[in-house]
Amino acid sequence: MGERLRLFVAVAPSPEVIEQLRSVPLVASSMLRPTPEEQWHVTLRFLGSCDPESVIGRLGGAQLPTAEAALGPEVTMLGERVVVAPVRGLEHLAARIGHLTSDPVTRSDPVTQEPQRSGHGGRTRHLPERPFVGHITLARLRGAVPPEQLPLGFVLAGSWTPAAIQLVSSVTHSGGAVHETVASFRLGGQPTRNA
Repeated sequence: MGERLRLFVAVAPSPEVIEQLRSVPLVASSMLRPTPEEQWHVTLRFLGSCDPESVIGRLGGAQLPTAEAALGPEVTMLGERVVVAPVRGLEHLAARIGHLTSDPVTRSDPVTQEPQRSGHGGRTRHLPERPFVGHITLARLRGAVPPEQLPLGFVLAGSWTPAAIQLVSSVTHSGGAVHETVASFRLGGQPTRNA
């Protein structure tokens, strides 16, 4: 078994969507931490700590459907602490990734067949199965922020057709997470892996 990394599968926004997200009025403060632009993505599936080669083997050998992603309609909250731009249209792709990256009976790691675990903050815990909610995280709240200081309701519109998905590693540091693309896989057509 190879080195285990904390991984997720994601879709990157198009340059046009990135330009639109730049216009969202987010002001960093001690209570609001905007997500760096280079980390904007739609998580299709969080995998937790696992062997990237096993995931690459599963995704690289699969035919992956194309999808049309739609941004908006407006900036909102996901839970109590996450400011997001909703994204619709990736549900089928997320379901396909979920099917390819887990055992539907045991929900186990593709390599060890052990229950999926997360390495958040050095703690190990079982990963719950959560329904897919397409979004791009714009900011995280560190405490109570008055709603009028958030860009809730800021109108967003647009769509894009992702050409690929990315397998991304995430390492958490005191200043936030650092993401690195491990592999990319084209959508539509025959099974392929981009470098």
